[in-house]
Amino acid sequence: MTPDLSYRAVVRERGFPYLLLLCGGVWLFAADRLMEATLLPDIVADIGGAVLISWGRTLFEAASIMTGMIAAFLVRRWGVRTSFSVCGAGFVVGCLISYGAHDMLTFQAGRFFQALSGAAFVSLASISVARMFPLPLIARAGSVIAIVWGFAAFSGPLVGGLFSEFATWRDAFIYLTIFGTILTILSLLLLGKHPALASPLKLGKAENFPALRMVLLLVGVMLIASAAIEVNWTTTPAMVAGGLALLGLFLWLDAISGERRLLPLGVTNPRTRVGAASLMVVTLSAAVIGISTFGPVLFVLLYGIPPVQLGFMMFTASLGWTLSEVIFSGTPAEREGRIIMLGAALVLAGVSLFNVAIYTDQIWLLGVGFLLDGAGFGTAWNLIARRQIADSQGLEKDRIAGSIHTMQRIGTALGAASLGILANAQGFSESMGPETARLISQWLVGLAVPTTLIGMWACYLFIDRRHDLAVPESRDQAAPVQVPG
Repeated sequence: MTPDLSYRAVVRERGFPYLLLLCGGVWLFAADRLMEATLLPDIVADIGGAVLISWGRTLFEAASIMTGMIAAFLVRRWGVRTSFSVCGAGFVVGCLISYGAHDMLTFQAGRFFQALSGAAFVSLASISVARMFPLPLIARAGSVIAIVWGFAAFSGPLVGGLFSEFATWRDAFIYLTIFGTILTILSLLLLGKHPALASPLKLGKAENFPALRMVLLLVGVMLIASAAIEVNWTTTPAMVAGGLALLGLFLWLDAISGERRLLPLGVTNPRTRVGAASLMVVTLSAAVIGISTFGPVLFVLLYGIPPVQLGFMMFTASLGWTLSEVIFSGTPAEREGRIIMLGAALVLAGVSLFNVAIYTDQIWLLGVGFLLDGAGFGTAWNLIARRQIADSQGLEKDRIAGSIHTMQRIGTALGAASLGILANAQGFSESMGPETARLISQWLVGLAVPTTLIGMWACYLFIDRRHDLAVPESRDQAAPVQVPG
């Protein structure tokens, strides 16, 4: 008998109401993550600091990476309910700091707390899906998260544009504060009613917080980002090299940490299923980040595009993501490889159209490019997660469930940092002229193409069945996690 893989089957599961509440956090973080894009011209005009845009974006993503990596640790230590509520309170604090900021450093400090807290919402939701739903329904249930993420992330710029047009950028953070407060209260009251979400899981001997690895990760990423603030031929290469060395040390320490690992086994080896998926997600995410990080400021200067119009353009990515998720999330396992490759190809088509739009001044093509990018990610996203989780159990299942979001943030952080070095070296600032803005735009969209091609090569490795046998075994997979109750 063919199992029911429809959305009706997901709705009938006991965990569905809790999934909706968890998706409230996903919506909040995803909207906050990109709402800043169309608010940036107003923020820079008010408090300055254009040279810190890429640095701030990388700081945001670095904080997101840290929280995403320790989400499984938080669940084991506190349980989903307490972890979600604490992170909700931290998110509200971050919004209030950004609201009251009068310089870019203070504003970015608030964004750091928003990212540190908000990123946990997404990873906690993914871990909860893997715990609350049976394996055949994980892709469908996960697609609910991905649909909310795609809709919120890419409608965020539209919401930001509306605030820019009809209110102020500070009002946007009051809006996020109110929503975050309501969500925190609801999570405290309701999430404890599901046995998989209520209590921490005592697994073996006590774990210590991985402080050293977190410090190495944060300092490594921020060294690379800080190299973009004042670009020269002496300190910039040294800071990039130092940052990469610290990231390498982080990966090495994590790999030898046994059951205390933050990342799945094989995450840096593209010959494994997990490693190929990680490389694909990192490179595709890095390929598209330049247009959303620097695009709003550049396009306002080059073409005089109002924030609301730019928000509508970026909103087409949300439509593409949502529609493709609905269409492809129920793909049978025997066809998932081809559909994942289709998603990567759509991302390539989108970044190619960005190039055509910039070089020909056909601005309407930007909207089509955003649509294709969103459709590409939505087509492949949950199928990637399902394919990775299929043969995992226990703690490794938790690590893999949260890793796709972590890899996306790593790609975004490293992409923003690298492109920030390039943009600032070319003269990116609040006082740059149209020719400088055009040159930077051409570099940003041009580099996206080869980066996407690397992602397509990783996609081929991921869907190649010969790599299924290369997934290393984990010692902590021997016994599935026993959920209380």
